[in-house]
Order: sequence, then structure tokens, then C-alpha cells
Amino acid sequence: MPTLEPAAGIRSPSIGLNATTVFAAAAAFVPLVAALAPLGIAPLGAILALVSSALLVSGRLQWPNFSAVPVVILGGFLAWSATSILWAIEPARAAETAFRTTLIVCGGSLLIALAAQLNNGDREPVRKILSISVAVTVTALLGITLYQLFIPRIDQSNDAVLGFLAAFNRTASVIAILIWPACAVLGQWSRYGAILLFCLATSLLVLLNPSSPVLAVGFGAVAFGATYLQPRLAACLLAGGIALVTAMTPFAGTLTPSFGRAVEATHHIDGSLNHRLLIWEFAAQRAGERPLTGWGLEASRVLGDDATTKVTVDDSGIQRAAELLPLHPHNALLQIWLELGLPGAALIAALLLWLVFHLETGNSNRIGKATAFATLTSGFVVAQLSFGIWQGWWQVTLWLAAALTTAVVYRRS
Repeated sequence: MPTLEPAAGIRSPSIGLNATTVFAAAAAFVPLVAALAPLGIAPLGAILALVSSALLVSGRLQWPNFSAVPVVILGGFLAWSATSILWAIEPARAAETAFRTTLIVCGGSLLIALAAQLNNGDREPVRKILSISVAVTVTALLGITLYQLFIPRIDQSNDAVLGFLAAFNRTASVIAILIWPACAVLGQWSRYGAILLFCLATSLLVLLNPSSPVLAVGFGAVAFGATYLQPRLAACLLAGGIALVTAMTPFAGTLTPSFGRAVEATHHIDGSLNHRLLIWEFAAQRAGERPLTGWGLEASRVLGDDATTKVTVDDSGIQRAAELLPLHPHNALLQIWLELGLPGAALIAALLLWLVFHLETGNSNRIGKATAFATLTSGFVVAQLSFGIWQGWWQVTLWLAAALTTAVVYRRS
């Protein structure tokens, strides 16, 4: 989730459509859309980027300056992704994904650059709206979830309850990321209010029971606390962690069996975790076959065709058939290694490392710095455990989360 360098502040008109309006709309609608129809985040992001572009072209907004480092890295990554079409298994699909990703990167970069240039007065409405929108969304979902789980109903089976919880997997992931800027803003007015919102959001995620968002909030909390206390040390640890994970990802085929045996030693069997470990092992093995170039963009969708295995689903020993690579490996860095090889993984790692140290040096507010690190960490954890990295709604979610975090907590050093 790159944050770009600010230039001179935007002096938006006091009335009518302006930068404040764009980010206020994002703050209001992103949490609500995430709750009602998460896939709708993609068109929402497109609308926000198009409106911003129209305001720039019309002269109502000043064109922002972009930091050269992320521009070069992102440009190289997009160029390499497009080049991989030449050896992609499905060139037409790869070309479509490359084009869509390029549009998302351009739109997301523009929104972040504009967010960094907002004046303090322009940020205030965005802060208020984001905290209210996230609080309303979390409270409403928590109430609905409690009703579904604990109010006995004759017409509701256990499968229906599980189906209800599964439907909010994407929603939970978005909340795990947006809760940090929302709580940071609320904490400016009421520390207890921020703590209450965080507790409500965490309770909601635990009740919905998707493991990735819960882990994301946990790691985000560690990042927040470490950055608040020792920002330079936290930046070094996070950068080291990203570098280590990136370097070790191709060896997942060797590491996951050992991890699986360690899990089995606890005498608790988790079917979802078992399946995920088998997916990572298979994907890493295929990535090792083409470590330099990868298999080409979107190869994950077809490399696992007809490859199945048996997965133990619970402590009773029951097994079920499962795909070894169902569309994507549920791990962003592993998917990039698999499809784009060493150059793609190195460029993404370089972007993340630049971002870590930019966040450490580019924000003078300790709470803002801790919030940015927590948001980045939570997004990274979800990306490493859940969705395909080329999914449009997920890419847009990461860019909008970065833009909103920049809009509400950024302060120039």
C-alpha cells in the first residue's frame, strides 16, 4: 500500500466537488460497501479515481508530485507483468489482468498522492466520516451476528449459521485493515471511544471466525505498539520480516510439511489449515520449476487443473477430496513467485521495503506513524493468507485503505 511524497498543499474550493468531497465519499462508502457487497469496492474505487482525474483535468485540483522511487518500482513491476504474457499459459487472460492491474495502480497512486496533499482543514471532515462509518458498520454487523448466533430460531440450521458467517469473510478482512485509521481518528476525541471501537471490531471478527482477519488484527496490534514505543526498531523489524518472508517463500514446499507435522503434534486437526499447507507446498514446488521467469501472469488458475489430494477435515479422521491449487495459492508473495518469478518478487519486496522506511521517516506524528504501520501489517497478513492478489476488489481495497489512512493520519515531518 504505497504512500507517495506530498507536494504543496491542495487549496480546494470551499464549496462544490473537491478533494475533500472525494475522500469523504470514500470514508463514508468503503466500510458500508464492504459490509453489503465487498466486490462493489472495485467499481467504487474506479468512480473515485475517475472523479479525481476529472477534477485535475478541469483545473480544480493541483496536480500532485509523485516520488520517483515507487514510480520506478511500480513501473518495472507492471512492465515485467506485461512481459510475462509472452510465456503465460493463457495469454488473453494474462493481458486482461495486466491491463486491469495497470489501471488500478494508476488510480490508486493518484488517490494516495492527493490524500497526502490535503490540508489539515480538508482532512477533518474525512476523519469524522471515516470514524462514524466504521463504527456504524461494526456495530450493526456485531448486532446482526449476535442475533444469528445466539437467538434460537426454529427455521435456522447449523449449516445456515455457518453460511452466514462465511458470507462475511471479505467484509472481515476489510474491517481488519480499516479499524486502525478509524480508531486513530476516534482516539483524538476519546481514547475510551477508540478502545471500545477496537474491542467491538475484534469481537466481531472473532465471532465471524475467519482466521486471517483475526491474525491480521493481532499482528497489527503488535506493530502499532512497537512503532509507538520504538518506531525505528519497529521499522527495521518489519522490513526484516518482509525480506525474510519474501526470500523464504520459494522454500514453502520444504517448510510446510514440517509445520504440518508440528500442528499434528498438538492433536488438533484444522481442515482449512491442512488444505492451505498442501496448497502452499504444491505451489512452491511448481514455482521452483521456473524460479527466474515464473509461469506467467494468471498461471495459478490452470496449473492446478486436475491436481487433487485428500485432506483430513477434523479430529475424527474424516477426509475429503480437495484441489491442490484452487485458482490461486491464497498467498500473495507465493502467487507472485509462481507467476512472475524472482524479478516480480524482488520488485514487490523493494516496494514494501521502501514503504516501510518512508512511513518511518515521512510522518512526524507518532500515533499516525503507528497507525500506518498497523494498517500495512494487517493488510500484509491478510494478503499472505487469503485472496488472490489479482482480484480487482482486493487490489482496490488495499489502495483505498492506503489512501484513507494517508488522508486521516498523515502529517509532514
